[in-house]
Parts: sequence; structure tokens; C-alpha cells
Amino acid sequence: MTLSNERQSLASFQPTNAGDWPVLKIFGEVDVSNAASMTAAISDILERSDHLVIDLDEVTFMDSRALAVLIRASQRATEKGLRLVTATPRLIQLFQLSGVSDLFEVYPSVDAAIAEPI
Repeated sequence: MTLSNERQSLASFQPTNAGDWPVLKIFGEVDVSNAASMTAAISDILERSDHLVIDLDEVTFMDSRALAVLIRASQRATEKGLRLVTATPRLIQLFQLSGVSDLFEVYPSVDAAIAEPI
């Protein structure tokens, strides 16, 4: 296994649904080595839906490339939007420190994210 393959295996992307919302659950470390996989997983869902919940509760690391993927996703999920799920202080702090916290609706759980009407 090469270093690149090892890094890609540090993240996984699991699509599912919760109510009327498609949900992408992300696990592990998301960075430059697997941002393309993250983009593909998000794009696959947004080809069928104009809204999306991305569950980041199992993300252990996120770099600026992965953050850029989330920003592009919020621009694509136009009418009904993108909702992020995380109660992880370090991710909330990342959003605040990078000045993008106003771009995202952040919820503490998937249930909270889907509770508000579309």
C-alpha cells in the first residue's frame, strides 16, 4: 500500500437518508489526499437532490482542502441548502477561525438538522 492509498483509507464516506434528507456521514481524517473522494461523494448526492446533511461527528481531522469542499457544496446545495452536523469543538472552532461559520447551518445531531422543515 502506498502512502497515498494509506491516507485515502483514513476517511470513509457513507451515504444514507434521514427523513426527506440525504445524509453523508464522514468518518476519519479528511485532507488533501482524499478531498477528491469527498467531492465525489457529495456530488453524487447533489446530482439527485438540492439539499444535503453532512454528518461530521466522526471526523477526526479536517484540513483547508476539505473545508473548501464543504464551501463548494454549500454553493451547490442552492435552494434548500446544506446542513452540517457536528458537536465537535475543534471543527466548530475551525469554522469560526477560518471565517466560514456563517456559510453553514451547523446542528448538534442529524435529528436536529432534519427537524427543521426544508
